[in-house]
Amino acid sequence: QIARFFTRQGEQLALLYVLGGTDCHAENLIASGEYPYLIDLEALFHPIVTHQGSGEEPLAGRQFNDSVMSVGLLPFPIRVTGTDDVIDVSGLGGIAGQRAPRAVAVGRNSETDLWCFDAERIKMPQHSNRPSKDLMDRGLSEHVDCILSGFTRAYEAIISIKADLESSEHFPVNQFNSDLTRVIIRPTFYYGAMIDDLLHPEFQQDALEVELYLERLWSGFDTNPHIHQVIIREQARLRQLDIPHFSAQVAERNLYDGFELASRTALESSGLQQVHRRIQQASPKHLAQQLYIIRASIMGLSLRPETERSLNFSQSHTE
Repeated sequence: QIARFFTRQGEQLALLYVLGGTDCHAENLIASGEYPYLIDLEALFHPIVTHQGSGEEPLAGRQFNDSVMSVGLLPFPIRVTGTDDVIDVSGLGGIAGQRAPRAVAVGRNSETDLWCFDAERIKMPQHSNRPSKDLMDRGLSEHVDCILSGFTRAYEAIISIKADLESSEHFPVNQFNSDLTRVIIRPTFYYGAMIDDLLHPEFQQDALEVELYLERLWSGFDTNPHIHQVIIREQARLRQLDIPHFSAQVAERNLYDGFELASRTALESSGLQQVHRRIQQASPKHLAQQLYIIRASIMGLSLRPETERSLNFSQSHTE
């Protein structure tokens, strides 16, 4: 059953990759016997957000986002800034016992006159993304061949019908053209961490402190005029202690904040264009590249990576 589970997981990974799926972390995957169930697919057909700049870092980010890693299923270690901890919340790599990236208020000495709150990074619970406890003990790397086999079978099937898909007047994805897909500018937990900070008394007492704090949203985007209106809307939502939520129609590049148009230029390409491009690039060579990335991601779990992606978290406030 476990072998079939991971074979199906590989098949799902191929399909999600071609359809521009993302945000498939541990909470969005449920293992039921030999069947993996994906939930909360609001970010399917995800468009490409416009970026500017040149050099190694933007190129590396673009290559990452154009690979199977962008789906969110594959293991991806994240270093928590200010600590030696590395966590993984991916669909395949997320396990129980990891410390949450951000400290939360935990009650101490309840029902006594010494009752107080301390900031503590609590352990994350086990989600339902793994088929058995036995698997967690043995490790994911033992099942890498099943994942690779499933991915290969599904991706080769896409290659075999590539010509038919491109020439068809009734492209299957077209039926989703008017549907809305969520556009993830930043992770939801990043917004949540900012809201937690904004509830702190030092911000509640001084509106200027709030504005100075919200200015950090410009970091990394200050030279990108296409995102300016988006950041202004992020700030407006956060002032109301609300999570910013952006969306776009699958076939369009207009970005919406609720029912209001947020930007016409923030998206480099629509979700539909992304699907077309990934179908066009499907080839044995591209398959080999993605198989290498999948194997490296999974086998890397058995090694302590020399460098991990750094998220801007601190113990008190989001940096």
